[in-house]
Amino acid sequence: MVVLAAEGFSDSSDSEVDSDDSYVLDEEMNALQGLLVLCCIFKSSRESVNSLFSTGITGRPIFRCILSEKRCHILLRAMRLDDHSTHLVRVEIDPTAPISDIYNSIMKNLMSN
Repeated sequence: MVVLAAEGFSDSSDSEVDSDDSYVLDEEMNALQGLLVLCCIFKSSRESVNSLFSTGITGRPIFRCILSEKRCHILLRAMRLDDHSTHLVRVEIDPTAPISDIYNSIMKNLMSN
């Protein structure tokens, strides 16, 4: 379960966030997931987003073709792997709560194939 946290958009310190930035399309989430897969393929897990989208030598043109750097920052900042309202209760029961649902879903899909 991927949840876009509404509080991620309400931070007044980020002057670049527009009022229409809280609307997310499924295509944008798919594009973001694709970018994360490309980060794994290019072995750039420790590289900054600015560097990935750079027009210089460190940047990769495919990242700029898929999603804008600003939108990528906004989506990454707002994305959560668990539900904020049940997080505290779930962490008391299971310390790996934020990722366990996703891991269990992946394992279930792998076992069924």
